[in-house]
Amino acid sequence: MGDELVLLERVFLRLAAAESDEHLEQVLGRFLAPVLLKVASPKEDVKKKVMEVLGHVSKRVKSRPQLQLPVEQLLQQYEDEKCSPFVSNFNILYLKMGYRRLNKDKQVELAPRLIKCVDKKPSQQQDVLLQLTCPVLGDVTQPLPPEKAQSLFTFKDRPNLKSFILSFCFDLLLMPYSLLALRERPMSAPSGDVDRTSAGEAPPGLSPAAVKRVTGNTPINSSELEMTKLSVLNFLSSDLFVEAEVVIHFLAASADPRHSVGDNGASQFKKASSCLDWNDPQIGSTIQKVYELFLGMGGSKAPQRPQSSAGAKPLLSDQRVPAGLRLRVSLLPVLLKSSLSPDMFPFCIQVIFESLFGSISNEKLRFLAAQFGVHIIQHCSESKLEVISPLLLSAVNKLLDQPEQETKLRCLAYVALAQLSKRMPSLFSSNVALVQKLFESLIKEHGEVRQAIHEALTTLARAFQEAEGLVAVQLESLLLSQIEQVLENSC
Repeated sequence: MGDELVLLERVFLRLAAAESDEHLEQVLGRFLAPVLLKVASPKEDVKKKVMEVLGHVSKRVKSRPQLQLPVEQLLQQYEDEKCSPFVSNFNILYLKMGYRRLNKDKQVELAPRLIKCVDKKPSQQQDVLLQLTCPVLGDVTQPLPPEKAQSLFTFKDRPNLKSFILSFCFDLLLMPYSLLALRERPMSAPSGDVDRTSAGEAPPGLSPAAVKRVTGNTPINSSELEMTKLSVLNFLSSDLFVEAEVVIHFLAASADPRHSVGDNGASQFKKASSCLDWNDPQIGSTIQKVYELFLGMGGSKAPQRPQSSAGAKPLLSDQRVPAGLRLRVSLLPVLLKSSLSPDMFPFCIQVIFESLFGSISNEKLRFLAAQFGVHIIQHCSESKLEVISPLLLSAVNKLLDQPEQETKLRCLAYVALAQLSKRMPSLFSSNVALVQKLFESLIKEHGEVRQAIHEALTTLARAFQEAEGLVAVQLESLLLSQIEQVLENSC
């Protein structure tokens, strides 16, 4: 015990005597990594002295932002699986401090080694490793041939690691540029994704746990976040990933308010989307993610963290906030591309009602939702349509009861009504009140809307071909009254 204490005391004195940055770097380069190993000592006096030395080191290093730490030695020690978790906890603290002080070329060189450590470390350290490396991942992969990039990251042998990194990158791309803006403005506010502060609430598309994993304890500078997102987009566009794995990331980035990120995301999404068959059942999981992002979902479907020997601490809430308005406008066209989306109940109906009548909406989103309603009616399976058709009819009626809606939206509502009566005539075959409502609207409306009502009535007539009993009497009476009214108006 005495020898160890004497050595630690000598290290402490050498650190204290180092006045210049250059001298202090030399001392740290020689002694910091060995001192960290002593953290795991079973001797309390030794551990106490180690903590005293490390406390002095931390104070000196934090006050000298240009001071370099022996990052490669620390990383080599951190990579050693025989190293105790207690030592690793201290290693990552100084790695985090030192890695960000390296020049960019050195960060790029060491990033793959840090990534390889992810699935061997506890959850909190997994997040830190990705926080450190994401700003330079794009520079690691872009100049490399595909084979070299694959050998650096070895994702083929570790699919859980790949999935976890994709999940982290997705959350990072959704991060807003100000964490003080957390709640979406109501639809009467301007349509930009500028939110209002709400303590404890996550930004649109994210959960409290997702924010924590991306930022740690330190909010990200907006300029740094922008550059990190661009780096991540370059990384995701490499040959390490197939289009189906990253198309949702590019879609999220396409709605970014910064043009550099938004334009890059839109371009990459266009490329990836063109390579996919949106009607292929294998793309169903991607459609599911679009729905979950749009509506906000719980954490039960969150990608699983890679297993580590140290286990994982309980997470914060994984309940995700629904996507913001800008992103919703980008998400709905994707649902319109696919014949799979109409069969995903109840999500498809939730999207319709949220977009048409929810608070996070605007004219463009409502129009897209009406198009999506028609898409559902045309492509939904018979069995599913039987379940959701009353809900769709309810949405159409509610929309038509709001006369302030603009012309194109009202026209689409009548188109949806006509299409629904074609596929589900039994839903209309006794609804004489709806026919009367359409005749009344036919008198009030003009132009395109009137033409749409006329076409809806023509289509709806087929649903009453087999009408009998009271329904037939009511319908006959209604038609006679309409004929009389037309004759009166023509005289």
